[in-house]
Amino acid sequence: MLKKYQIGRGIALLLITVVLALGTGGGQAAVAATDLSPKKTDAEEIIMTYLYNGEIPRDLWEVESALNALTTEKIGVRVKLKPVDLDYQMNGGYYMLLGKREPMDILCFAYEDIGPVIQSGQLLPLNRLIEIDAPGIAQLAEDYPIYSGAVRNREIYGITQAYGIYGYQNSVVIKKNILDVCGLPEKELYDMADLTELLASIKEHYPSCYPLAVTSQDLPADYSLSKDFMVYSTMGGSVLSGVLMGTDSQKIVNLFETEEYYQFLKQMRAWYEAGYLLPDAAVNDSDMTELLKSDTCVCIMSEFWTGNPGTSRNIFGEETAALPVTEGYFDIRNHVDSVYWAVAAASRHPHEAMRLLDLLYSDPEAMNLLAHGVEGKHYVSLEQEAHIRKIIDSGYEGYRFVPNERIRLVLEGTEDWRDWEDWTRKNLENSFVSVGYTFDDSGVVEKLVELREIANRYLPLLETGCCQDWEEMYQEMCAHLKEAGMEDVIARNQAQLDAYLREPLQ
Repeated sequence: MLKKYQIGRGIALLLITVVLALGTGGGQAAVAATDLSPKKTDAEEIIMTYLYNGEIPRDLWEVESALNALTTEKIGVRVKLKPVDLDYQMNGGYYMLLGKREPMDILCFAYEDIGPVIQSGQLLPLNRLIEIDAPGIAQLAEDYPIYSGAVRNREIYGITQAYGIYGYQNSVVIKKNILDVCGLPEKELYDMADLTELLASIKEHYPSCYPLAVTSQDLPADYSLSKDFMVYSTMGGSVLSGVLMGTDSQKIVNLFETEEYYQFLKQMRAWYEAGYLLPDAAVNDSDMTELLKSDTCVCIMSEFWTGNPGTSRNIFGEETAALPVTEGYFDIRNHVDSVYWAVAAASRHPHEAMRLLDLLYSDPEAMNLLAHGVEGKHYVSLEQEAHIRKIIDSGYEGYRFVPNERIRLVLEGTEDWRDWEDWTRKNLENSFVSVGYTFDDSGVVEKLVELREIANRYLPLLETGCCQDWEEMYQEMCAHLKEAGMEDVIARNQAQLDAYLREPLQ
């Protein structure tokens, strides 16, 4: 997976201020002034950003030409792809492009928080456009949460990728050969006592290893390792703005003051003392893959789909097994991990832009041209239905940020989402009530900065089991968080969630 960068919140807000001061043609005034009445035009040109990593694909313009032939015929719209470097976009590039009045209609966001861009007024509300011009997107949204994370005050500002696989099931992922030696009886779910038994057996058979891989790399800002062992939702935000404990809960609580969190810290300390965790876990920044391939550690906690063989094999270098510790469920996680498609507030052709997006979300031919290129030159079809093989060094390796993975041809050797459809359906049926809601933290940004600084001082030591006087340190952290106003942040979050639940977005 590409390394993920994120522009700091303060820098993002500063860039917004500069852009608005320059006068971008965006902002709320631009949204209000945008004419949404349908117009009949002759193949209007829509400029759509194309994110690339490294070098622009050699045959990108050939793909653009083929896509134009199709879009002109089907919806009377031409598309002009605008290459944008992925790192540049992830570090606030769109602010600068919009500030320079660069003409853009459709923006693709990847691994960047779309919230500050929404707050800047530089994205167009899409509700009316979807109603008029995007029946395919509207239909897809009835089954999949493709608006989540980009809704503010009941207005939709972005559409996420329609993913092939939805949901999470927290699991211990372990090397298969190690499990065969130290294994547990097969169960549907494993509790903490089961995991303790497994780690003890591994330590007995392989005394030089530290069975469970936990390092400082597992503790990015605003994250808690407890997420790997429990089912709670941060509602796309941070543990510092409160969590919902359980998919049907509507009450936001302070995670750190729950009994479940206290028991988690107690367990991590016990595992540390028993030698199941790295002795320097709180400061160890070793590459996880190297720890696993060298047998320094032999298992990890994962909150993603159980037993994903492709990802697990890449990390471990060999066959793995997964032991689920929670039921499957669906939740919106950190929106920085998402891909969004949006329409610029300054777009001169919002209806045509929306029709183009609808085509890419609903038409397999158009979607796969963008995803894989031209059939026969960039890929060939295989006998297995909907499966393809890429032609090496063809000039177009493919595009990962496509709108709809559910109509994407499956690349040979990769996961076929259809094999996981029953699992996906089950998870979506067990969705958090908050799916679709996003906390507007604009009024508590300074408090969250202070809360983050406090958490970052304590969590690495507490959650890796490294602190001998962990109970005293835990109480100290809770007191500091309370003094810094965490209860006020949670109250604000709760009020917004209550308002959303009274009339959720349909």
